[in-house]
Amino acid sequence: MRRGGGLAALDRHSTTTSSFAELSSALSAAQLSELRTQLATFSTALRSFATTHRTQILRDPEFRHAFQKMCASLGVDPLSGGGGGGAGPGGTATTRSQGFSKRFGSIWADILPGLSDFQYDLGVQIIDVCLSTRALNGGMISMDELILRIMALRSGLTRSGSGSGSGGGSTAFDASAAVITPDDIARSIQLLEPLGSGYTIINVPSSSSSSSNSKTTPQFRQMVRSVPRELDMDAQTVLGILLASDHLTLDTLVRAQPGVNKPAWTEERARAVLEGMLMGEGTLWVDDQTHPPRYYSLAAATSML
Repeated sequence: MRRGGGLAALDRHSTTTSSFAELSSALSAAQLSELRTQLATFSTALRSFATTHRTQILRDPEFRHAFQKMCASLGVDPLSGGGGGGAGPGGTATTRSQGFSKRFGSIWADILPGLSDFQYDLGVQIIDVCLSTRALNGGMISMDELILRIMALRSGLTRSGSGSGSGGGSTAFDASAAVITPDDIARSIQLLEPLGSGYTIINVPSSSSSSSNSKTTPQFRQMVRSVPRELDMDAQTVLGILLASDHLTLDTLVRAQPGVNKPAWTEERARAVLEGMLMGEGTLWVDDQTHPPRYYSLAAATSML
């Protein structure tokens, strides 16, 4: 097998490498130019869409969720603000991506100021409801009850040119007209994370789905925790049982059907869990006038008090 000379082969390799590098740079420049053109077209179309459907986005929860989902799939955060361009041509890919996000964030600040106001106002109302009910439920409230209380709180609020960030004019809207969804709650709680407030959404498995013999997909109920502590699996199991029943006793907890989420418990373990949730966390109430004592959870209730 013939082989080329050493120096000649090295020269050919260097020439080939240089040619490929030049071709790669040319292709990258062409692709970048095309991408910028597409982004400009996309920005114009998205501005037009957001402006045309602004009222629907703010008031219709399904439409708002679909719009936010579309933005998420494109890597655009409709709640991000701030202006400023991205990195120049010499910046890194990460920096250019952050600049892209900031540029589109300024779009939403101009077109949809009401959406960010809506989420931030909702965050304040979440804190209000959770703090006002903490003495009753120990810092655990079901998603359904939280939404009901917020809607009741909003029923007397009308933002017509006044209030935080409304700015008057075309950006004002009736806060009570916007329907609240669990997705809205989750987004507002995410906005509260920088405050270190400990607000978290947890999924509590219902007792009907805890059996190992069940062939259906486990069903979960969402609850909002407003205290900075972990909820152990035993406490989640108790809440899951109370989601399907208005109360439980020590005996019913011990005799509860073993499953994936609830293995067989001893009386000592069940008593320790109930006493911990009652005295330590305040998430249970007890009626000791009955025999045996009945344990209740206002956090698992979905109706207004």
